[in-house]
Amino acid sequence: MGGADFSLSSNKQSVVTVADSDSLGFSREERSASTRSFTAANVLILTNILVFAALVIYRAHDIGLDSFMKTRIFASFPADELLLWGGNYRPYTIGGGQFWRVVTYMFLHENLLHLGWNLLFLWRLGRLLDLLLGPVNTFAIYLFSGIGCALSSLCCSPTLIHVGASGGNAGLAGALICLVVFAKLNLSQRNWRSVFLWAALLTPIAIISGFRTEGVDSAGHLGGFVSGFLIGAVFIWRKPMGLLKRL
Repeated sequence: MGGADFSLSSNKQSVVTVADSDSLGFSREERSASTRSFTAANVLILTNILVFAALVIYRAHDIGLDSFMKTRIFASFPADELLLWGGNYRPYTIGGGQFWRVVTYMFLHENLLHLGWNLLFLWRLGRLLDLLLGPVNTFAIYLFSGIGCALSSLCCSPTLIHVGASGGNAGLAGALICLVVFAKLNLSQRNWRSVFLWAALLTPIAIISGFRTEGVDSAGHLGGFVSGFLIGAVFIWRKPMGLLKRL
Protein backbone atom coordinates (compact mmCIF):
# COMPACT_ATOMS: atom_id res chain seq x y z
CA MET A 1 0.00 0.00 0.00
CA GLY A 2 2.95 2.27 0.47
CA GLY A 3 4.76 4.19 -2.21
CA ALA A 4 1.61 5.84 -3.46
CA ASP A 5 2.81 9.40 -3.24
CA PHE A 6 5.80 11.46 -4.21
CA SER A 7 6.92 15.06 -4.10
CA LEU A 8 7.01 17.39 -7.06
CA SER A 9 10.54 18.14 -6.13
CA SER A 10 11.46 14.59 -6.83
CA ASN A 11 -25.25 -3.97 19.80
CA LYS A 12 -26.36 -7.63 19.49
CA GLN A 13 -26.01 -8.88 16.01
CA SER A 14 -26.85 -12.13 14.28
CA VAL A 15 -23.92 -14.54 14.43
CA VAL A 16 -22.81 -16.95 11.72
CA THR A 17 -20.07 -19.51 11.67
CA VAL A 18 -17.66 -19.18 8.79
CA ALA A 19 -16.82 -22.51 7.26
CA ASP A 20 -13.76 -21.75 5.16
CA SER A 21 -11.93 -18.94 3.37
CA ASP A 22 -13.93 -19.29 0.18
CA SER A 23 -17.47 -19.85 1.43
CA LEU A 24 -17.34 -17.65 4.56
CA GLY A 25 -20.27 -19.73 5.82
CA PHE A 26 -22.75 -18.34 3.32
CA SER A 27 -25.46 -20.27 1.52
CA ARG A 28 -24.82 -22.05 -1.75
CA GLU A 29 -26.64 -19.29 -3.62
CA GLU A 30 -24.51 -16.61 -2.00
CA ARG A 31 -21.30 -18.53 -2.66
CA SER A 32 -22.35 -18.93 -6.29
CA ALA A 33 -23.01 -15.20 -6.55
CA SER A 34 -19.56 -14.45 -5.15
CA THR A 35 -17.90 -16.31 -8.02
CA ARG A 36 -19.57 -14.19 -10.69
CA SER A 37 -17.54 -11.61 -12.53
CA PHE A 38 -19.62 -8.75 -11.13
CA THR A 39 -18.06 -8.30 -7.71
CA ALA A 40 -16.63 -5.05 -6.44
CA ALA A 41 -13.19 -6.59 -6.09
CA ASN A 42 -13.16 -7.89 -9.68
CA VAL A 43 -14.54 -4.66 -11.16
CA LEU A 44 -12.09 -2.47 -9.23
CA ILE A 45 -9.13 -4.68 -10.09
CA LEU A 46 -10.06 -4.71 -13.78
CA THR A 47 -10.59 -0.93 -13.81
CA ASN A 48 -7.19 -0.28 -12.24
CA ILE A 49 -5.49 -2.62 -14.72
CA LEU A 50 -7.21 -1.00 -17.71
CA VAL A 51 -6.28 2.51 -16.57
CA PHE A 52 -2.69 1.42 -16.02
CA ALA A 53 -2.59 -0.18 -19.48
CA ALA A 54 -3.97 3.00 -21.03
CA LEU A 55 -1.31 5.04 -19.27
CA VAL A 56 1.39 2.67 -20.54
CA ILE A 57 0.11 3.08 -24.10
CA TYR A 58 0.04 6.84 -23.67
CA ARG A 59 3.60 6.81 -22.35
CA ALA A 60 4.81 4.67 -25.24
CA HIS A 61 3.20 7.04 -27.74
CA ASP A 62 4.59 10.08 -25.92
CA ILE A 63 8.27 9.04 -25.91
CA GLY A 64 8.26 6.74 -28.92
CA LEU A 65 8.17 2.97 -29.05
CA ASP A 66 11.94 2.55 -29.31
CA SER A 67 12.62 4.61 -26.20
CA PHE A 68 9.73 2.96 -24.37
CA MET A 69 11.10 -0.54 -25.01
CA LYS A 70 14.31 0.49 -23.26
CA THR A 71 12.46 1.62 -20.14
CA ARG A 72 12.93 -0.42 -16.95
CA ILE A 73 9.92 -2.63 -16.22
CA PHE A 74 9.33 -1.05 -12.80
CA ALA A 75 10.06 2.51 -13.90
CA SER A 76 7.70 5.18 -12.56
CA PHE A 77 5.55 7.42 -14.70
CA PRO A 78 6.58 11.09 -14.75
CA ALA A 79 4.79 13.39 -12.35
CA ASP A 80 3.37 15.54 -15.13
CA GLU A 81 1.68 12.55 -16.77
CA LEU A 82 0.13 11.42 -13.49
CA LEU A 83 -1.15 14.94 -12.97
CA LEU A 84 -2.53 15.02 -16.50
CA TRP A 85 -4.41 11.76 -15.87
CA GLY A 86 -5.95 12.90 -12.59
CA GLY A 87 -3.45 12.67 -9.73
CA ASN A 88 -4.57 14.35 -6.51
CA TYR A 89 -2.47 17.49 -5.95
CA ARG A 90 -3.62 20.40 -3.79
CA PRO A 91 -2.75 23.27 -6.17
CA TYR A 92 -4.79 21.53 -8.87
CA THR A 93 -7.58 19.92 -6.80
CA ILE A 94 -8.33 22.92 -4.60
CA GLY A 95 -6.44 25.78 -6.21
CA GLY A 96 -7.64 24.87 -9.68
CA GLY A 97 -11.13 23.74 -8.65
CA GLN A 98 -10.54 20.26 -10.15
CA PHE A 99 -12.37 18.43 -7.38
CA TRP A 100 -12.86 15.32 -9.50
CA ARG A 101 -9.25 14.46 -8.70
CA VAL A 102 -10.29 13.15 -5.27
CA VAL A 103 -11.80 10.21 -7.20
CA THR A 104 -9.61 9.77 -10.26
CA TYR A 105 -6.35 9.52 -8.30
CA MET A 106 -7.35 6.18 -6.74
CA PHE A 107 -7.32 4.49 -10.16
CA LEU A 108 -3.80 5.65 -11.06
CA HIS A 109 -0.53 3.98 -10.04
CA GLU A 110 3.04 5.17 -10.05
CA ASN A 111 4.54 1.98 -11.52
CA LEU A 112 3.92 -1.73 -12.02
CA LEU A 113 5.11 -2.71 -8.54
CA HIS A 114 2.81 -0.13 -6.97
CA LEU A 115 -0.11 -1.49 -9.01
CA GLY A 116 0.58 -5.13 -8.12
CA TRP A 117 0.94 -4.43 -4.40
CA ASN A 118 -2.34 -2.51 -4.23
CA LEU A 119 -4.26 -5.05 -6.31
CA LEU A 120 -3.12 -7.83 -3.99
CA PHE A 121 -4.61 -5.97 -1.02
CA LEU A 122 -7.73 -5.15 -3.03
CA TRP A 123 -8.27 -8.80 -3.92
CA ARG A 124 -7.71 -10.11 -0.39
CA LEU A 125 -9.83 -7.47 1.37
CA GLY A 126 -12.43 -6.78 -1.31
CA ARG A 127 -13.62 -10.36 -1.77
CA LEU A 128 -14.36 -10.69 1.96
CA LEU A 129 -16.47 -7.55 1.99
CA ASP A 130 -18.12 -8.58 -1.28
CA LEU A 131 -19.50 -11.65 0.49
CA LEU A 132 -20.45 -9.77 3.64
CA LEU A 133 -22.05 -6.66 2.16
CA GLY A 134 -22.40 -7.24 -1.58
CA PRO A 135 -20.63 -5.47 -4.46
CA VAL A 136 -22.49 -2.15 -4.32
CA ASN A 137 -21.74 -1.56 -0.64
CA THR A 138 -18.15 -2.74 -1.05
CA PHE A 139 -17.60 -0.35 -3.93
CA ALA A 140 -19.15 2.47 -1.89
CA ILE A 141 -16.74 1.79 0.98
CA TYR A 142 -13.78 1.82 -1.39
CA LEU A 143 -14.94 5.03 -3.07
CA PHE A 144 -15.77 7.06 0.04
CA SER A 145 -12.70 5.80 1.91
CA GLY A 146 -10.59 6.86 -1.05
CA ILE A 147 -12.18 10.30 -0.91
CA GLY A 148 -11.46 10.43 2.81
CA CYS A 149 -7.85 9.58 2.05
CA ALA A 150 -7.70 12.30 -0.61
CA LEU A 151 -9.06 14.95 1.76
CA SER A 152 -6.55 13.96 4.45
CA SER A 153 -3.80 14.16 1.86
CA LEU A 154 -4.87 17.62 0.76
CA CYS A 155 -4.79 18.83 4.36
CA CYS A 156 -1.63 17.11 5.60
CA SER A 157 0.53 16.70 2.48
CA PRO A 158 -0.06 19.65 0.16
CA THR A 159 3.26 19.17 -1.67
CA LEU A 160 2.61 15.55 -2.67
CA ILE A 161 0.95 14.11 -5.74
CA HIS A 162 -1.20 11.29 -4.43
CA VAL A 163 -2.07 8.31 -6.66
CA GLY A 164 -3.06 4.73 -5.98
CA ALA A 165 -5.70 2.44 -4.51
CA SER A 166 -4.08 2.36 -1.07
CA GLY A 167 -6.53 4.81 0.52
CA GLY A 168 -9.52 2.78 -0.66
CA ASN A 169 -7.81 -0.44 0.41
CA ALA A 170 -7.15 1.00 3.87
CA GLY A 171 -10.85 1.84 4.04
CA LEU A 172 -11.80 -1.74 3.17
CA ALA A 173 -9.53 -2.94 5.98
CA GLY A 174 -11.06 -0.46 8.43
CA ALA A 175 -14.62 -1.48 7.53
CA LEU A 176 -13.74 -5.19 7.76
CA ILE A 177 -12.19 -4.77 11.21
CA CYS A 178 -15.24 -2.83 12.39
CA LEU A 179 -17.64 -5.53 11.14
CA VAL A 180 -15.63 -8.40 12.59
CA VAL A 181 -15.28 -6.78 16.01
CA PHE A 182 -18.68 -5.12 16.50
CA ALA A 183 -20.97 -7.37 14.42
CA LYS A 184 -19.58 -10.35 16.37
CA LEU A 185 -18.93 -12.51 13.34
CA ASN A 186 -17.86 -15.99 14.36
CA LEU A 187 -15.05 -16.55 11.87
CA SER A 188 -13.25 -19.84 11.44
CA GLN A 189 -9.63 -19.94 12.50
CA ARG A 190 -8.50 -19.87 8.87
CA ASN A 191 -10.58 -16.80 8.04
CA TRP A 192 -9.60 -15.07 11.26
CA ARG A 193 -5.95 -15.48 10.24
CA SER A 194 -6.76 -13.94 6.87
CA VAL A 195 -8.51 -10.93 8.44
CA PHE A 196 -5.75 -10.55 11.02
CA LEU A 197 -2.98 -10.75 8.42
CA TRP A 198 -4.36 -8.42 5.76
CA ALA A 199 -6.62 -6.02 7.67
CA ALA A 200 -5.29 -5.90 11.23
CA LEU A 201 -1.57 -6.46 10.65
CA LEU A 202 -0.30 -5.62 7.17
CA THR A 203 -2.51 -2.56 6.62
CA PRO A 204 -1.48 -0.79 9.87
CA ILE A 205 2.16 -1.76 9.27
CA ALA A 206 2.00 -0.23 5.78
CA ILE A 207 0.47 2.96 7.20
CA ILE A 208 2.93 3.27 10.08
CA SER A 209 5.98 2.46 7.97
CA GLY A 210 4.91 5.15 5.53
CA PHE A 211 5.48 7.81 8.18
CA ARG A 212 9.17 6.88 8.06
CA THR A 213 9.36 6.87 4.27
CA GLU A 214 9.90 10.08 2.35
CA GLY A 215 7.27 10.83 -0.26
CA VAL A 216 4.60 8.51 1.17
CA ASP A 217 1.42 10.14 2.46
CA SER A 218 0.57 7.92 5.42
CA ALA A 219 -1.66 10.65 6.86
CA GLY A 220 -3.85 10.17 3.81
CA HIS A 221 -3.81 6.38 4.20
CA LEU A 222 -4.79 6.79 7.84
CA GLY A 223 -7.65 9.01 6.73
CA GLY A 224 -8.83 6.23 4.41
CA PHE A 225 -8.62 3.64 7.19
CA VAL A 226 -10.61 5.80 9.62
CA SER A 227 -13.19 6.58 6.93
CA GLY A 228 -13.71 2.88 6.22
CA PHE A 229 -14.00 2.07 9.92
CA LEU A 230 -16.65 4.76 10.39
CA ILE A 231 -18.59 3.58 7.34
CA GLY A 232 -18.55 0.05 8.77
CA ALA A 233 -19.92 1.44 12.03
CA VAL A 234 -22.73 3.15 10.12
CA PHE A 235 -23.66 -0.14 8.47
CA ILE A 236 -23.91 -1.83 11.86
CA TRP A 237 -25.76 1.09 13.49
CA ARG A 238 -28.39 1.27 10.76
CA LYS A 239 -28.79 -2.55 10.71
CA PRO A 240 -30.45 -2.77 7.25
CA MET A 241 -32.30 -6.03 6.64
CA GLY A 242 -29.96 -7.06 3.84
CA LEU A 243 -26.98 -6.73 6.12
CA LEU A 244 -28.54 -8.63 9.00
CA LYS A 245 -29.39 -11.52 6.70
CA ARG A 246 -25.77 -11.78 5.65
CA LEU A 247 -24.06 -11.33 9.03
